[in-house]
Amino acid sequence: MLHATTDANEWNALKGDIDDVYWSWEHLARWASVEGGRPVGLVWTSPSNRCALPLIQIPLDALPGGEGLSDVRSAYDFGGPRFGTAPSPEEILAFRADYTSWLTEERVVTEFMRLHPVVHQVTHPFAEQHGQHHIIDLSDGLEAARAGYSRSFRRNLRKGLRSGLRGFFVADPTPEQAERFIALYNGTMERVGASVLYQFADAALNGLLRAPETHLVLVEWEGEIVAASIALRSGPGLMYHLTGSAARSPNAGELIIDTTAELAARLGCDWVHLGGGAPSLSEFKARAANAQVPYFIVKRVVQPDAYQRLCAALGLDSAQGGFPAYYPLPG
Repeated sequence: MLHATTDANEWNALKGDIDDVYWSWEHLARWASVEGGRPVGLVWTSPSNRCALPLIQIPLDALPGGEGLSDVRSAYDFGGPRFGTAPSPEEILAFRADYTSWLTEERVVTEFMRLHPVVHQVTHPFAEQHGQHHIIDLSDGLEAARAGYSRSFRRNLRKGLRSGLRGFFVADPTPEQAERFIALYNGTMERVGASVLYQFADAALNGLLRAPETHLVLVEWEGEIVAASIALRSGPGLMYHLTGSAARSPNAGELIIDTTAELAARLGCDWVHLGGGAPSLSEFKARAANAQVPYFIVKRVVQPDAYQRLCAALGLDSAQGGFPAYYPLPG
């Protein structure tokens, strides 16, 4: 049986003992506001199991021919269906059938999810592997993980420390630290020509900085913060989430990752998720990682005819660009 809720208290009561920011109502609601949608929590139950799926439902009324239609997507940047215990094949099939029925009833056109790379359960028929993500496995301790850094990473880390770089972290950033992070993040996105998908309003970033699962990792050089990163607690691990740096910040990248690993060890985390990214960024992260995990995404057109009509009305090629082709919505 599948139940949908838009109430935070009901979601918290129904989702079970999942203690992870990506399945928290606060995180879902925060990003629903950014996306211009509404948070929806789906909980599927069987006699012996349950599955929690947080979604953002985005109305398409602003598009020509989109009246009454919607899309669903996971909150930034991970999510997906999560069962309480390992599901049987029969439970997976039953969940899929009930979920597809809900999508049809809600007149959902497309579905997009980034499945959590470390705790994901590939129970979605449209999940496709989208490369590998790098992690720092801390099961043997911080020093063992540091010993696994590549030679060039360790060399640059030492150079940065000798030049006077200092890494530290705070659980409750001051207004000045928050403002500096936002300036560094926005400046980095502009400098690298990042997609609009990675450009967030200051209000969204400030909300994330105030989240109880957030620490801000900072690197200081010559009295100035030259790099900053949001580290987001996710169940037993820590996510290297959003990062910005000054144009002149030699070897700050190595120190901010190492300081994030130190923070994770202090918090008793099992791993640090570094992620993937463009080839050069992924190669840099690989120098600190000692393990990889597969990363899956879901791109599903639930109503092909409606999707083609929406794209055609906007003069878009449904097979080109992002997914869906009209994302992000205007306004």
